[in-house]
Amino acid sequence: MAGRRKAEIQLQMHIESQEEWEDLLSKEGLNVIDVYQEWCGPCTGMVSNFKKIKNEMGDPLLKFCTAKADMIDSLDKYRGHCEPCFLFYAGGCLVAVVRGANSPKILRTITEQLKQEHKCLDGGSERKEIKDPFIAQLESKEKETEKEEEEEEEGRPPSKGVQSQGITVTLHLKVKIESKFLH
Repeated sequence: MAGRRKAEIQLQMHIESQEEWEDLLSKEGLNVIDVYQEWCGPCTGMVSNFKKIKNEMGDPLLKFCTAKADMIDSLDKYRGHCEPCFLFYAGGCLVAVVRGANSPKILRTITEQLKQEHKCLDGGSERKEIKDPFIAQLESKEKETEKEEEEEEEGRPPSKGVQSQGITVTLHLKVKIESKFLH
């Protein structure tokens, strides 16, 4: 019976270069991408769930991939973070992000996004590209730090932004210290 074994179909494509990343994003379908770093590897705990999902759905538009952030310039912001991160790309657009190996949430996101991708390809809907909230927050902090460094270089005291309910108040502080000596 050894000769009658089924050829195992590769479940996940392994993306390890910027060129492979760009090629992946140019293809049709929903790509569920496990972004990882070489030192920790992809999330192996989800592989059996992905097999089950792929077999149950049987949809050729659904593809699972792993992407090594260390080797892909487009994923440089994902380096240095060890939590599992799953990016959902459709038509070259980021459409969803799930952080952590949360199987029910990943399944729900796959179901919703695959349904949406079919609507897009049928012309009944448009893709809604998102920005990864975690990356947006990192970029915001980087800009704030750059602004403070520029202000310090210009000799101005750094401004401190206070944000509340979508309103940002920027204060430029001048501190004057007076000392009086008593004789």
